[in-house]
Amino acid sequence: MATIAARADAFMTKHFTRHSITWRQAMVIILPLIAENLTNNLFGTLNTGMISSSGEASLSAVSLVDTLNTFLLVFYTGIATGASVIVANYRGMGNPEKLHKACTQAVTAVVLFTLFTTVFIILFHVPLLKLLFGAAEQEIVDKARFYMLGGAISL
Repeated sequence: MATIAARADAFMTKHFTRHSITWRQAMVIILPLIAENLTNNLFGTLNTGMISSSGEASLSAVSLVDTLNTFLLVFYTGIATGASVIVANYRGMGNPEKLHKACTQAVTAVVLFTLFTTVFIILFHVPLLKLLFGAAEQEIVDKARFYMLGGAISL
C-alpha cells in the first residue's frame, strides 16, 4: 500500500502538473506569496493588539493610517508580481542578458518608488491626512501624523 506522501504526490501531480510547470515548481512560486500574506495579516493583528492598550484615539489613528499602508502594500505587491512575471519569462527563455536587465530595472523601480513615497509622505503628511481623513478629531489626526511619519521612515 502506498504511503500518504506517495498518494499526496500522485494527487498533486495528476491535478496540478502541466507540461510547462510541475506542482513542485508552482509551490516554489506560491509559498513565498502565502508567507507574505500571512506576515502582513499577522503584522496588522499584532499592530492592533499592541496599540489597543494605548487608547481609543491611538487605535483610531493606526487604523486610519493602515488603510494607506494597505494601499501602498498592494501597489508594491503589484510591482513585485509584474517583475516576477517578466523575470520568469526571461529565465524561461534562457536569456541571461535580458534577465539581468529586468532584475536591475525591477530593483531600481522599487527603490525609486520607495524613496519617492517616503519623501512625499514626509513633506506632505499633514495635507495628505487632511485630504484623506479631514473629518477625524484633532487628537486622532495628531497621532496618525506621528504613526504615518514613522511608517514612511521605515519604508
